[in-house]
Amino acid sequence: MKSVLLGSAFVWASLVTGGVAEAGEVASPRTSAEGGGHGGTSAEPHHPGHREHRHYQQEEGEWVPHVLVSFKGAYLGSWAKHRERLDVGASVFGLGFEIAHGKLEFESVIAMGFADGDAGFFWEPGFKMPFHVSHVVEPFIAVGPVLSLGLEREAAEEGAEAEPGAESGSIVRITPEVGFVVGPGTYLWVTEHVGFTVNVGYRFIVSVKGLTHQFVTAGGLVVRY
Repeated sequence: MKSVLLGSAFVWASLVTGGVAEAGEVASPRTSAEGGGHGGTSAEPHHPGHREHRHYQQEEGEWVPHVLVSFKGAYLGSWAKHRERLDVGASVFGLGFEIAHGKLEFESVIAMGFADGDAGFFWEPGFKMPFHVSHVVEPFIAVGPVLSLGLEREAAEEGAEAEPGAESGSIVRITPEVGFVVGPGTYLWVTEHVGFTVNVGYRFIVSVKGLTHQFVTAGGLVVRY
C-alpha cells in the first residue's frame, strides 16, 4: 500500500513538473518578443541613411520652443510718385522663436539699407507660418508690419544750415514710415541646427510724403537652437 502511494506521488510530481516546463517554453518566445520591443531589436525596421529630425519630435507634455537667428543680405526695389525709383541694398539681422510647435514663429528683423547716398533703418516685427515638407525643405509665409526711419538728402533752402557731414548746399531729413510686408520664403536645412533661408516679399510703405511700393529679395544664413 505504501509503495502504491509513493508511486502515485512520483507520477503526480512528474506531471506537474512537465506542465510547468511546457508553460515556460510557450511563454518564453512572447517574453523575448516583448523584451526585444524595449531593449532588443526593434520590430520597426530602421532604414540606413534615415535622419531623425528633433525639430519635429515632441514628447508628451514636453516642448521647448526653438530660437532662430538669421544673417541676410537684401535687395529692395522701391517705387514712389514723390521720388525716382531707388535700388536699395540692406544688411539684415533677424531673431525669432517658435510660438506654436512647427506651425507659427515670431521674428523681429532689424535692417539697415543704403541707396544713392541715403540710408534707412527698418524694423519688422512679423510672423512666419512654416509648412514641413521634409527635414531639409521648410517653406513659410511671412507677414507683419514695417516701421522705418528714412534718411534722405535734399537740397537746402536758402539760409538753411547744412547738417554735419552733409554735402554743401544739402540737408539730411529723417522721415518716419510705417507699412506692411507679406511674402513667401523657405528654409533649407543643411544640418539640424544650420541652414539657409531665402525669401521674397512686397512692402507697402506710408509716409508724410506719400505711398511707396517695395519689392524685396533676401537670403542668408540661419542658425536654430
